[in-house]
Amino acid sequence: MSYSRSRPFKDFEKSIDDIISVLKMSKLKKNANLDSRFKDYILGSSIFLAHAEIENYIQDIFNLYLVNLSDKRINDIHDELKNYLVYRFMKKNDIHISLVRKDEKRVLDYIHEERKNGSKHIFDKDLNISSLKGAHIYEDSKYPSSKNLPKIYSRLGCNDIFNKVSAIIRQDAKNILEQIGTYRSSLAHTATLVGISVDDIILNLKNLKKFVQGLDRVLYKHIVQNYKEAFWKSKIA
Repeated sequence: MSYSRSRPFKDFEKSIDDIISVLKMSKLKKNANLDSRFKDYILGSSIFLAHAEIENYIQDIFNLYLVNLSDKRINDIHDELKNYLVYRFMKKNDIHISLVRKDEKRVLDYIHEERKNGSKHIFDKDLNISSLKGAHIYEDSKYPSSKNLPKIYSRLGCNDIFNKVSAIIRQDAKNILEQIGTYRSSLAHTATLVGISVDDIILNLKNLKKFVQGLDRVLYKHIVQNYKEAFWKSKIA
């Protein structure tokens, strides 16, 4: 297997490189007399933009992956994703509560209505998945936090995501993500970054590129194992 970068990661990498370029420009001698407020604004906006780019990557890679599964039958997708789709279906209208209460009639009536209204692909292994998209998996959890990422990646079948990424990049993946999150939270709540230099942010952004590429490589391996390398090469890269 020969990993190639996904299109969403290429976009992410370019965006982070652009941010780093602006940060480096702010350090040039010709900008030494730049008002300190402007430098602070550059630093702050760099952190917010970089953090937002992680979220953009999550949204884009999940959507690209899931949309390209739409020509497959429910029986052709891997078990973890099937399991989550059924779970997601049962969460709607709190149908899982009816299961706990053993309200069989309500459960059967609900399934009947869903089948009639176009959710047949959840139940029929021979029907194609025609409308699957990333939002069905990440739902309200695409904000890049140490709590959300393990949850949404496990829905795809990529368990223990931080340890897997750490093994690839040979750094503490969770710490890299939490560092940029700490910077962002500090700005959001206090509007200050005490003791943080441009070099600190540049280093964190470089580590962030490694982290997201680690996510990319984990998903690559997952896709190759379940759908072969051609799927990644033709639809994701």
